[in-house]
Amino acid sequence: MNITLENTGKRFRKQWIFRGIDQSFSTGDVVALTGSNGSGKSTLLQVLAGLLTPSEGRISWSLDDRIFPDQIYRHVSWCAPSIALYEDYTLSEAVAFHAGFRTFRSNIQSSEIPALIGLENHQSKQLAQFSSGMKQRLKLGLAILSDSPLLLLDEPTSHLDAQGIDWFQKLLSAHLDNRLTWIASNRVESETVHCTRALDVMDYRPTRK
Repeated sequence: MNITLENTGKRFRKQWIFRGIDQSFSTGDVVALTGSNGSGKSTLLQVLAGLLTPSEGRISWSLDDRIFPDQIYRHVSWCAPSIALYEDYTLSEAVAFHAGFRTFRSNIQSSEIPALIGLENHQSKQLAQFSSGMKQRLKLGLAILSDSPLLLLDEPTSHLDAQGIDWFQKLLSAHLDNRLTWIASNRVESETVHCTRALDVMDYRPTRK
């Protein structure tokens, strides 16, 4: 997966969120996307995922050949606080639902997912009964373990305790190969320990409209 940002900027009405990003990223890069709260990290992730169109400049994706913006969703796995789960589902039902849209990496079977996310004893429990940390494990597991060449993680250790953070770091480390990974973080070392590059969105935040 290759992503090229050419003088890329995004604004809402007259307010520029970021402007002038001119960089390229490729498979193997693990990018720490940093910045303070409200600086535009999540907005940039949405641009990378093809959910938002740049207000100026352009973004392009390629994987062997060019990927058109209306097809990028086929190649993205994303975990973010804004993503909701179907809480009426049990864990097993949620995994099966996800598997209807995405295949898992390295011949991982759906039946293996509960154990891989440390929730094998909760397969018949409704997600509405899960703690926030358990829900975060599920969202992270489904994103990281999906066979997608572009992985976007927004504040991934939110709601995780120390054991959960250790689990996240080990799972991510085992599944960084053959993909481009972005991690949006408020400079939390536990989230960016595997990162090989960094982009601070504050460097591209205009001081005036």
